[in-house]
Amino acid sequence: MRVHEEADRTIIVIDSELTIQNAGRMRADLASLKLAKPLVIDLTEVTEIDSAGLQLIFALEKDLKDKNLSLQVLPSQSARSVADICGLSWT
Repeated sequence: MRVHEEADRTIIVIDSELTIQNAGRMRADLASLKLAKPLVIDLTEVTEIDSAGLQLIFALEKDLKDKNLSLQVLPSQSARSVADICGLSWT
């Protein structure tokens, strides 16, 4: 996971699988960040994602909404396919 701070947003690039095997560690890593700006999650390097990975992203979105912050997801093809199968959409 790489974090890039810009003036108006934070960009997090996830560069590993986002599956049950690492979702807990990833959640802890994300929770340690002090997010105060809109967030972009770049999943374009994610090669595999499962329901635990989806749950992580949607829990993060809820946490950000509670802080009046937005989330933009840039999905990889595999992330988009899993989201589509589940009837979810990232715009």
